[in-house]
Amino acid sequence: MKFTQSALAIACGLALSVAAHGSYIGLEDANNPDTFQVDDGSNTYDKGKNDYVNQSGSLIDAGDVVEQGRKVVSTSADKFRLTFTYLFKEAGWTNSFWYQGSKLFETGTNSYGDSQSFIYDGGLNALDFAFQTRNYSNTLVNSLNNADNDSLVAYDFFTYQGDGFILLGLDDTGAGPDDNHDDMIIKVTATKVPEPGTLALLGLGLAGLGLGYRRRS
Repeated sequence: MKFTQSALAIACGLALSVAAHGSYIGLEDANNPDTFQVDDGSNTYDKGKNDYVNQSGSLIDAGDVVEQGRKVVSTSADKFRLTFTYLFKEAGWTNSFWYQGSKLFETGTNSYGDSQSFIYDGGLNALDFAFQTRNYSNTLVNSLNNADNDSLVAYDFFTYQGDGFILLGLDDTGAGPDDNHDDMIIKVTATKVPEPGTLALLGLGLAGLGLGYRRRS
């Protein structure tokens, strides 16, 4: 095999390995977790209309089963890239999403599709994220409701694990049709962090491709 062909094989193989999703995050094991089945958008969990199901490109379909109260945890001791993406909101209150004490997204401020990434090296632990709502008087930390005001109804979120991602759906318990588990939708993904040696080999393969092209021309 010629050098340029070898370089192409190396570059393609390494590119695929770098882009591959690993099993870095998952849902905490729980006995008999609360679940509900998403319907056609007219009713969800016997509550109001779930608008997110009807959005173009929705990651949840009618008939999918989502769960409530299961924590999102790291399933790998290796470091990895953790990405949070703001997908949707249907809420009257101002809600926000936080990671390790820093606010990442806020309804009414951020745009759908905004994302932020971090290198996670915290080992096998629950991820440190939180929702805040109702003028930030209540905080929900990875499925744990830390309501400061007992007069306010506790709120919750669902989790849905798909192919390489987990969805978080906040229900801020707004009255009427706002009570629907789609007040703020966050997508969580985790991907491999390439080692320095892997990046060097990838660069070498690409350099070989460039050298071969120059020789042919």
